[in-house]
Amino acid sequence: MSPTQRASASVFYSYSHKDERLRDDLADALALLKRQSILTEWHDRKIAAGDEWEQSIDEHIEQADIILLLVSPVFIASDYCWGKEVERAMERHKAGEARVIPIVLRPADWNGAMFGKLQALPKNAKPITLWSNRDLAWLDVARGIRAAVEAPLKGPPSKTREVSPAPPRKSIKPTPPKPPAPHVSPRAWTELSRAVYTAENGEKLPGKLVRDEGNVPTGDAAVNQVYDALGVTYHFFREVFDRNSIDGLGMPLVATVHYGKNFNNAFWNGKQMTFGDGDGKLFKPFTSLDMVAKQFANGVVSSASKLVYWSQSGALLNSMSLVFATLVKQFALRQTASQADWLIGDGVLAGEGAIVSLAAPGTAYDDPILGKDLQPAHMRDYLETQDDNGGIHVNAGILNRAFYLTAVALGGFAWEKAGWIWYEALRDKKLKSDSQFVDFAAMTQLVAARRYGNGSDELRAVKNAWDLVGVAERGSTRRPAPVKGSHGTTRARQPSPRQQTKRGRAKSPKRAAR
Repeated sequence: MSPTQRASASVFYSYSHKDERLRDDLADALALLKRQSILTEWHDRKIAAGDEWEQSIDEHIEQADIILLLVSPVFIASDYCWGKEVERAMERHKAGEARVIPIVLRPADWNGAMFGKLQALPKNAKPITLWSNRDLAWLDVARGIRAAVEAPLKGPPSKTREVSPAPPRKSIKPTPPKPPAPHVSPRAWTELSRAVYTAENGEKLPGKLVRDEGNVPTGDAAVNQVYDALGVTYHFFREVFDRNSIDGLGMPLVATVHYGKNFNNAFWNGKQMTFGDGDGKLFKPFTSLDMVAKQFANGVVSSASKLVYWSQSGALLNSMSLVFATLVKQFALRQTASQADWLIGDGVLAGEGAIVSLAAPGTAYDDPILGKDLQPAHMRDYLETQDDNGGIHVNAGILNRAFYLTAVALGGFAWEKAGWIWYEALRDKKLKSDSQFVDFAAMTQLVAARRYGNGSDELRAVKNAWDLVGVAERGSTRRPAPVKGSHGTTRARQPSPRQQTKRGRAKSPKRAAR
């Protein structure tokens, strides 16, 4: 080896197995550094069968030049990562034997951690999952690691070194040291404000405050369910879409439970979410994760678009909320598109079935009181009606099916590609208040082409999905008369329990719970 050549730096990954996919993404980002023999890598998945795993980990962490801490809530919760690997890594870092670099994968509170004063990657310690373009996030990490490999290690401070005093210099004012770069706390990315009230079966909103942010669980199961579900949904939008609450500006989350007597619904009124207990005959309480996520998403869609609550534009609004609700459910369960059941409201109906099936519209329920699910899965079965605000809940099935087909064709987690395409299409300024199905289909294809390129698998999957539900075949010229307001902005748009249960049959189960 010539004097100008440097030996490869050995890199040790300290991570939770629940973050393995992100660790693989990091390994891909470092591919060029490995090809250039700038570094070699090791993690515990490289332990050979029959080897003692703890001994192998100990040996490699002792030999590593760079130790990467892949920070996330599950990493901090891991006793082995925290108590063994992090502790030894910081001992070697302080001794000048290795360099420790925190890589922030997902939002987590690591203020006061042993590595809390170290410069983290990517830039500003913004978690990888919050970047709108993860490729740029990993590029920033790779460049930071390259710079760290090329920088010399700083040894431990000397305790006995004596320095001879320098001769005085003529009236030269010392240059003040530059202040250290501020440490950006990940708390800025995870702030959350929840307040859950009870209406005590009345109709005055918001009602009596029962639990707000940071308080311990109460004895009211509905309050605790909604409180937890709001947190999951908030972090989904934050981590996946880099969206700060419902309005994108950090809006406090306000919710009311126990609304009305036997109220068979949940709604968003433009300011807060409200949940009924159900009547026990048709519906159970509307406080499950997907029901809470649906109302949260109603607010997101209303805030991010100008879609009116009528006919095809209203069906678009409703479908987008259902798409986000099912993504929240899958996100919480860490399910891929092929693993998910694609149901909304399973467990909310007093009988069997669910309220919506995105995978198979028209099959969610078949109930002696509610009747049969009427959602179409194809434009040939599109329902022309003046009821239900022009069929916004029924006809949403066509759009739901298109998203499902896209997500399954692309594979993996549905929120990573299909979800991003739908979200970006929703936020596109070209989406008008009276946009039709065919307009939104075209928008998603433009987004897929812009994000992944013409001729990409992603674009083909989106186009094929819309073809399979027949959106390009009809509906391009239908222009409904818009109505004022947006989804859930007034309670007048919400059917009352009396309307739902008149003559022992729900007037429209879609309207009752979607």
